[in-house]
Amino acid sequence: GVHLHSKELRSLFSTFDDDGSGELDLLETLKLIHKFRSSTVSKKLEEDLKMCKHLFAKHDKDGSGVLDKRELQGIMLDIGMRPKTREEQAEWQKILQGVDLEFPGPWNFAKFMRFHDMVKHKRESEAIEAEERLCSEMELSAEDLEELRQTFQMYDRSNRGLDVHAVREIVRVSQKKEPSVEHTQALFNKIDTDASGYIDFVEFLHLCQDLIKQEHKTTAPNSP
Repeated sequence: GVHLHSKELRSLFSTFDDDGSGELDLLETLKLIHKFRSSTVSKKLEEDLKMCKHLFAKHDKDGSGVLDKRELQGIMLDIGMRPKTREEQAEWQKILQGVDLEFPGPWNFAKFMRFHDMVKHKRESEAIEAEERLCSEMELSAEDLEELRQTFQMYDRSNRGLDVHAVREIVRVSQKKEPSVEHTQALFNKIDTDASGYIDFVEFLHLCQDLIKQEHKTTAPNSP
């Protein structure tokens, strides 16, 4: 999130208080909101570009500026592109063919960036569908989902997702006891379905679902 000190807040307020009234009217407030949204999007785009440059350079072993077949396979594995079913293989193949149609020729950085954008869009769509499905299964209201999102953001200190230490802390709070390292790692591996090393929000919802089931098992009366 964005953290501002009181001096910065006063400066920001005065910048958008066009009429010097000491209050922000609707138009001034909308300008402020637009400014924050624009800067947030801009920052995210910069972070994505930086990450893509690092990833491309990491796999461009010969420094040619072009990915050969083996380097491309490596980068695909690195971003979690591990199709397990024929349907998943067909979906990934469709994306690759789409990139080839738009950018015929070798896999340079521009072509990789387009591929990255298409993969990101696919995953965002899948995440929305998964959230909706899990909300239905867990009977979550919009307010419940927002509270869980805020909890996730609180533990997501790196902005990349939850690491194993964050998951252990969540399990400890939920179960009111210190989980073993082995138990935490096994749970983390189970939830980290894309093997990225981080738990995204959808995977976090699966974690919550597992913890709720465990709690119900613990508190349920013994069957006669």
